Amino acid sequence: MTIAIEMKNLSLRYGATPVLEGLNLHIPTGKFTVLVGQNGCGKSSLLKALIRALPLAGGDILLGGTALAQIPPRRLAQMMSLLPQTLNAPDGVTVRQLVTYGRSPHTNLWNRLGGSDRAVVDGAMIRMNIAPFADRPVAELSGGQRQRAWLAMVLAQQTPIILLDEPTSYLDIAHQVEVLRLCRDLADEGRTVVAVLHDLNQAFRYADQVILLQNGKCMAAGAPPDVAREDLLHAAFDIRARIVTDPEAHTPMMIVRK
Repeated sequence: MTIAIEMKNLSLRYGATPVLEGLNLHIPTGKFTVLVGQNGCGKSSLLKALIRALPLAGGDILLGGTALAQIPPRRLAQMMSLLPQTLNAPDGVTVRQLVTYGRSPHTNLWNRLGGSDRAVVDGAMIRMNIAPFADRPVAELSGGQRQRAWLAMVLAQQTPIILLDEPTSYLDIAHQVEVLRLCRDLADEGRTVVAVLHDLNQAFRYADQVILLQNGKCMAAGAPPDVAREDLLHAAFDIRARIVTDPEAHTPMMIVRK
């Protein structure tokens, strides 16, 4: 197993408030990894640290064996993309313009698109089934359509590592499944996908690796059956749950007890 991202004794803080302390984790290449845990446990902060939006308070992050701090910004944007929780497109921006932003790390100083760039943009819109809305303003789309447009932008960036912060929030169940299947497909194609999810059963069903964070520490990390344990879920979420096998996917499934 090759390692895409390695965290060594990683610590993060907001001012004097610790967020993560002494974290040691490996994110495998070409797998779908899901971060779970209660609100405030450091999931989103970890993603911010990976793109250098949050400085490290201690330790180190390695991408492909290279220290994150040593990677030039343009090169980092060619290696890793992030879909954040809050998505705000500039007023009047069309779907095509939004998706084209994903090509910025690959274009010249004047951000001129070549024929290959336009082909990538078109391909990303087609894959996300958003091409029919290419010339419509993003603000006029439904929630699910907007999410697909933003995901198309991430795909157009063509990074080997993709970070998604709560990509299923505010989506109906059909669009949630669509996003999760995309994550699964991307990993099967060799991309490294890291997502923050709140739905544990979705994490157990679609992920290769689940990382359970609590109070700034890693409580458990491994394949879904290694993390889907009644004792761990009780300690992390203060719930009584029973773990059964999903009859459709044959993956662990949590049922909350009364």
